[in-house]
Amino acid sequence: MRSWAILLTLVFASVSPLRSQDLVIKQWLVYGPVPSDTGAARVTGDYLGGEESALPTLGDEGWVEVETDPFGRLDLNEVFTGQGTEWSAAYGHAYVFAPEDRTVLLVSDSDDDLVVHVNGQRVWLNEVARGLGTGSDSVTVQLAQGWNSVLLKPLNRGGGFGMLARLSPGEGLMLSTAKPPAMVTHNHPRPTVTAGPLFLNASLSWRGGDLVATARIPVAAWGAEPFRQVRLDVTQEGHVVATGSFTEVPPGQPAPMELDLGFDAVRRAVIGEAPLAAAITWEGGADRAAVYADADRLLRLAGGRVAIGDLAVDSAGDGATRLAADLVVPTAFDGSSLDLLTLGLGPRAVYRVNGNETSWRDGKLELCAPCRAGDGLDIEIVPEPGRTLWMTPVVRVREIGYAEYADGYEYARTLTGRAPQIERPDPVIWLRAFGAPGGAAYPRCIS
Repeated sequence: MRSWAILLTLVFASVSPLRSQDLVIKQWLVYGPVPSDTGAARVTGDYLGGEESALPTLGDEGWVEVETDPFGRLDLNEVFTGQGTEWSAAYGHAYVFAPEDRTVLLVSDSDDDLVVHVNGQRVWLNEVARGLGTGSDSVTVQLAQGWNSVLLKPLNRGGGFGMLARLSPGEGLMLSTAKPPAMVTHNHPRPTVTAGPLFLNASLSWRGGDLVATARIPVAAWGAEPFRQVRLDVTQEGHVVATGSFTEVPPGQPAPMELDLGFDAVRRAVIGEAPLAAAITWEGGADRAAVYADADRLLRLAGGRVAIGDLAVDSAGDGATRLAADLVVPTAFDGSSLDLLTLGLGPRAVYRVNGNETSWRDGKLELCAPCRAGDGLDIEIVPEPGRTLWMTPVVRVREIGYAEYADGYEYARTLTGRAPQIERPDPVIWLRAFGAPGGAAYPRCIS
């Protein structure tokens, strides 16, 4: 079962699930394909001869109106049938009407690389080889009152070629492919600075009795001029949990703020118990807004490989002589079975958990099953003499969980072209159960 789940996780990693309040962009004006550079400027190159000023409309030379599938995915190989799309770029454009200045989440995806402009300002760049998912990229954007320009530039390396985008929340917003008659230049919101969403890095770290998420929050300037002396305080329940400052933040060049947050703090923010907020100040202004974090992403990290942050490694010469860690089972793992994955150390090492020698089987050993919050785990490993430590041990929950069920749903939807006759797992509901004391609520979601 786990091997099937790993396959699906590889196919649908880091998805941002579609929510009922999302406004999916299903009609685009598309331009391309244009042969792309192969050097350093391949992704940032301007293949329109005016990306930042582009305001296309129906009938403009080279632009065609196209429609996506029901889920917002656009197959550009199909759009450009008969044309070469290897190592090429394309553009997708849509107009978005907002009844007032509004901060929204722009969720997008592509095959392969992606650049996104809003009102002529670059707000996202992801240089990555990947297939088209369901929403791997999220960025907070500031829409102006009236009509706004959204321009996506996906770049193909080979094979599949596509894109998608949606806005959340979408209430009150309208879409069009035709340029509004009175629009002669880009519309801009009032000058301001926004922060978010919270991007969680590749893995959680288990430090003592806590799971810690390493994250970043992009700080973006909106307006014609750079903002100076920008300060960001991230707060939760009235307490400052992280602080960052920047001498200058130019428009179109978001500045990342790095921070570490406890798993429980992020979980409580996502499920609405204790939201994270961004208090932003700059020369001449200030603003405050909620910070979005992705429940789907957090659940996948908790069910994936968890690094041991306090792992002590003694070494002599080229080899490790002893690895040790003192851990305490956090509430998130209450009721779960935990394995230590030690493929890099092999079967000839000596493994002890709480002083007891533990057997190694198929690259892993059992830490506890079921685990109970607050229990201590004293881990000691004596490697085979002379063996090079090429992979440090990591922890993983043994049971299948949210990721396997959510990916199975998406896999079935992709194969059939329609939603399965079951309800898609709601990551917020599953996350609320995952960290609940006692460890009984999460297995009920699975069963």
